[in-house]
Amino acid sequence: RGLFDLNPGQTVQAEVDENNLLVSLQANLGGDANASRELVIERAGDPADPVYKARVQSVKNELHYEMLSGAIASGGFFKAMDAANVPDEIVQQMLSIFSGVIDFHHDITSGDRFRIVYEAGFRDGAFVRNGRVMAVELINHNQLHQALWYAPEGSKQGAYYTFDGRSMKRPFLRSPVEFSR
Repeated sequence: RGLFDLNPGQTVQAEVDENNLLVSLQANLGGDANASRELVIERAGDPADPVYKARVQSVKNELHYEMLSGAIASGGFFKAMDAANVPDEIVQQMLSIFSGVIDFHHDITSGDRFRIVYEAGFRDGAFVRNGRVMAVELINHNQLHQALWYAPEGSKQGAYYTFDGRSMKRPFLRSPVEFSR
C-alpha cells in the first residue's frame, strides 16, 4: 500500500533478471531529515514459482546543515525567500517561530535581512527532505530578532528560544490570521 502514496519525482529502484522477472524493488516512503522509511520487496524461493516478501525498514540519512541569507527588497518577503532559495517548508517554520513577535502582514519592509540554518537529510548523496529550522535571525526595522532550537538531551520535545534563554512562544500572535502566500 505504501507504493500508492508515492509523489511525482520520487525514485523507485527495480531490479529484474534476464527473463524480466522482478528480483527486488525499493522505494522511499518518507520520514524526516534524520531517517527515512524504505519499502523493500524481494523475490524469494524458486524463480519458476516466485514468492515475494515485503518489509519496511528505517534507514538513517546523512544530516547536513544548510545556511541561507538574504535581504528583503521591494518585491516583498516571499520574493526574497524565493530569491535566496529558501524552501517553502522552512519559510513556514520561520513564520511560525516569529509569529508572536513580528506581524508579517505589516512589519516586514524593504531592507530587512535574514539568516537561517536548517537541517537537510541526504541519502547516498541525494536530497531526501528538509528538517527543522535550527537557528534563525531576522533584522526588522534595525531590530535584531534571533531564535535557536533547543531540546534537552535525550528528549524529542524542544522549543525555540532567544539567545538569552527566553521562549519564543507567545500567548498571542502579532497577526491574528495565519500568514501564507
